[in-house]
Amino acid sequence: MENIVNSIKAYLKSENTEGAFQIKGDWGCGKTFFIKEILPNKLNGIDRIQVMISLFGIGDVKEIPYRLLNAYINKMKEQDGNADED
Repeated sequence: MENIVNSIKAYLKSENTEGAFQIKGDWGCGKTFFIKEILPNKLNGIDRIQVMISLFGIGDVKEIPYRLLNAYINKMKEQDGNADED
């Protein structure tokens, strides 16, 4: 786990990040739990806006930018205290 955390930290600290950081693994291995519950506590002090999207159910790669934009907008609302209630 620490090797993944260290790789993510190095990626986020890089001046020239392009693309995305992908975590692959079998279904049910704990990827989502790791990203949502463990990783945020390990990334304190990194000054980057971090969003997560799932590629599950995407039928066309053209959907990815829309999911990223939506995740970014929701993150900004959350940080401003204006997140919409579901």
